Amino acid sequence: DEPAWLRSLPIILERSAGITNVVTCQDSRKALALIEEHNVGLVLLDHTMPHLSGEELLRQIAERHPQIITIVISGLNQLETAVQCMKHGAFDYFVKTVEEDRLISGVLRAIRMLELQYENRAVASHLLSGALTNPQAFSDIVTCDRAMQKIFAYIEAVAPSPQPLLI
Repeated sequence: DEPAWLRSLPIILERSAGITNVVTCQDSRKALALIEEHNVGLVLLDHTMPHLSGEELLRQIAERHPQIITIVISGLNQLETAVQCMKHGAFDYFVKTVEEDRLISGVLRAIRMLELQYENRAVASHLLSGALTNPQAFSDIVTCDRAMQKIFAYIEAVAPSPQPLLI
């Protein structure tokens, strides 16, 4: 709900972490509609806002969009409030006066968590489908063995990862 914060935070995120896909919202009553409209993965949520409180909005986000990671930012350094937010589904809790680097590292950690969740879902769905997307990649290996077919599916599922793989 603070215009200065809404203007400065996207600039900080871009300058410090290269994050450019930022949507801002000053009215908490419009936040859920924006979340649904923009395919949001991470929400930085002010705890104290007019109209709909940050804690209530946190509950609604967790209930309607459990895949979204929410970081609560508050002007108050109160342990009890932080604990309540974490119980309601917050990924992290920061005080507005915290160093910029800590906030940026928290955002980057949340983004990495989203990436890992996406990768896990992609691998799981690929493995469950059992079908090969690129069977020609394995055409030089002649086999009808079901276990080998599963290995091929696994290789395909993990192929987009930049991590080395030993089979």
